[in-house]
Amino acid sequence: MKAFDLRVGNFVKHKRGEEIFEAVAESWLVPELRELIEQTYEPITITDEWLLKLGFKAIVGAKLWFTIPMTRGIQLEYDNGTFYIAGEIEAQTTMVAGLEYVHDLQNFYFANTGKELKLID
Repeated sequence: MKAFDLRVGNFVKHKRGEEIFEAVAESWLVPELRELIEQTYEPITITDEWLLKLGFKAIVGAKLWFTIPMTRGIQLEYDNGTFYIAGEIEAQTTMVAGLEYVHDLQNFYFANTGKELKLID
């Protein structure tokens, strides 16, 4: 993970422990702190648990998949390790590559909707 890939509010994991995660603060983005951030924190791998924490809904059918609305008529879906953008009206889906970590997912969602994925308790 590179510090310049992070935005304020992105979730990262402290290298000292699995259960310790933090949201990036604005003060972390100072160029002089990039190396320290990269030495102290690591990305969080996307898991089913993290998808639920970020507001995705689990759909149980013949298989388990996850979905969250992006814009009117468009959903972001997750199925067996792959993200797709799916239209509700037209039966078209587009695979989304490069989303392996929670901060990547947060940045992708924000770039395409202008909205933040918020942590759901």
